[in-house]
Amino acid sequence: MNRKTAHDHRRRRPRLALAALGLIAGTTAAAIGIGTALAGSPEPDDQPRKPAVERQAGEEGEPKPLGEPPKNEPKKGMVYSGLEAAPAGDACVGMYRVSDTDQCTHGPDEPPQGVDITKDTPPVGDTDPGAPRSTGDTAAAALAAPDAKPACIGDGTSGNRVEVLYVHLPGQSRLQEYKTSFKRWASEADSIYNASAEETGGKRRIRYVTEADCTPKITDVEAQSLQTFSATNRELADKGFNRRDRKYVIFADINGICGIGTFEGDNQPGPDNRSNFGPSYARADSGCWDGHTVAHELGHNLGAVNNSASNSTRNGHCVDDYDVMCYSDGPGVGMRILCPDRAHENRLDCNHDDYFHTSPKPGSYLATHWNVANSTFLSKGEGTGPPTGPETGPKPVATKVTATSATLTWSKVPAAEGYNVKVNGKVFRNVRKPVLRLTSLWPGTAYKVTVAAVKAKKPSAPGPAVTFKSKESR
Repeated sequence: MNRKTAHDHRRRRPRLALAALGLIAGTTAAAIGIGTALAGSPEPDDQPRKPAVERQAGEEGEPKPLGEPPKNEPKKGMVYSGLEAAPAGDACVGMYRVSDTDQCTHGPDEPPQGVDITKDTPPVGDTDPGAPRSTGDTAAAALAAPDAKPACIGDGTSGNRVEVLYVHLPGQSRLQEYKTSFKRWASEADSIYNASAEETGGKRRIRYVTEADCTPKITDVEAQSLQTFSATNRELADKGFNRRDRKYVIFADINGICGIGTFEGDNQPGPDNRSNFGPSYARADSGCWDGHTVAHELGHNLGAVNNSASNSTRNGHCVDDYDVMCYSDGPGVGMRILCPDRAHENRLDCNHDDYFHTSPKPGSYLATHWNVANSTFLSKGEGTGPPTGPETGPKPVATKVTATSATLTWSKVPAAEGYNVKVNGKVFRNVRKPVLRLTSLWPGTAYKVTVAAVKAKKPSAPGPAVTFKSKESR
């Protein structure tokens, strides 16, 4: 998103040109003619609840209640329906409360200059992901961006996690069209967080719920209520997406807003900060699907930017550009270019003094206030690469043997993408299910069979060999 001047009130959103992710392809297995061929868990009960909020607004004292929400501006995606100004003494004071919930938010984020939110973001591959979406986005298209590479963190499900949801109206799923794109955009956000951590000498990866290949898992959710943030969040909670150990990134398939996220505004350092608990919701609608928007809205979920930060706009953002979380979010909010490298638009926290530092100096602001880098929804390590596969494959069993056919079965290998089956020296690759029917066998012939399991596109060593003999012809 571009500013023509430092005081432009619209945030930029760069178009990231990152490496595509490898995905697991699922297909069904079929019978092989040998004669021819040889030629989304329940919530743990012990999860702690959110503690009381501590708000430190700096020299100006406690935040004042907002007035009534502005009128909706649908064409700009500035939809305030379902948001209520929090009264004095409320945990959300100074922000909006999401109706009929205990969630707070600063409200909707304004879309990039020149971006029409009524037009869907095309899937990755339909256009050059580095190409500008409008004439106002040309400069942003040139920004440097980190590579998006998957990382395995633990078992991919346990502990505090960020879960990616694709939410759509009944009967209108486009998951198959966009699944690769959702994975890529989520991974781009992860790369932004890790590259930002490296600037301060650390590592931080988003603790996504992941697939066996370490890419973010995309959960398909059908919902009736997408018009407002509040209605969608309530319906998701009713469907069980309300775990205290989850923050939910929502790709909402509707052209209603650009992005919006829940935000606690809690300053206290340490693990009891309310931003260190779920459920939280970071939403991007289809006109604003990309990695930068995910990183921004998730940043709110994780606790950026608090009012007490020296460069805060006092509305969840910052004024010291360039920075993922910084933009002029209201009249009279002027920007300062303190990190002039435009590539830092794809990084967190210009100068790392407001909300993100992996090793702040003792006594500094981030050592004594909430620091997003300490979130338990981020991993402090690099994680591991995709699994290299099992050491050996399973042992096959031949059944239903006739003179011209046989059925091979074997034990399913957890997280295996498929199997390579060798029959008398001929390898049949990418068998997706642990069963294979052989046809066109030669009567009275011995067949030696081995099976190798495939994980992350790497086959294991073949398992134990089994030999069977087809029956004699009559």
